[in-house]
Amino acid sequence: MKKHVLTLLIFLVTAVMSVAQDIITKRDGSEIPAKVTEITNQEIKYKRWDNQNGPVYGVDKKEVLFVKYENGAKDIFDTQGALISTVAPTNVNPDASAAVIIAVSPSTNVAKEDLFLKGTQDAERYYSRHAGAGTWTLLTSLLFNGLFGLIPAVACSSTAPKMHNLGYPDQRLMDDQRYAEGYILQAKRKKSRKVWTNFAIGTAISTAYLVIASQQK
Repeated sequence: MKKHVLTLLIFLVTAVMSVAQDIITKRDGSEIPAKVTEITNQEIKYKRWDNQNGPVYGVDKKEVLFVKYENGAKDIFDTQGALISTVAPTNVNPDASAAVIIAVSPSTNVAKEDLFLKGTQDAERYYSRHAGAGTWTLLTSLLFNGLFGLIPAVACSSTAPKMHNLGYPDQRLMDDQRYAEGYILQAKRKKSRKVWTNFAIGTAISTAYLVIASQQK
């Protein structure tokens, strides 16, 4: 019995930790779950998150919008692949999501790109009304296991937040198309991360409970 409980605890910890990963977000909106190994002048080298003993891949920095690391730190790049902004790790300061350090390259001359990036930064800082979707997914996964929890997870993660829930700080900024695009895109990603994190946690806990209960019969 103790062996089964230990196995389930390991499974639970592994499932929860599996949501902590580096995310490479490309300019076309696609995301690569990864373990970043090196950032050179031309590319970002990484291993696939689901195969960290496998080969090293590379993606051109010009194709990358930002990299978010598993500790919450974030590197943001311009269209030429230059680092223009860094967000401090969340384990350094409880308010680290607001502690944005700007490091603009002197050669950067992309005002519109700056607005898009500011939109993504502000969404990471101000958008917080994703709790409802995350909580609903967590409860469903806990009470009815992952099979049923998958339904709200897919539904909530695939839809962009409603405008009245975005919580943007300045309507004048939101009136700019590039800022709005960046803000809405990042808000959707933030909502999706919360939903799938809660789905993983709820499914792991409910599965562990069911297996332990079956062993006690």
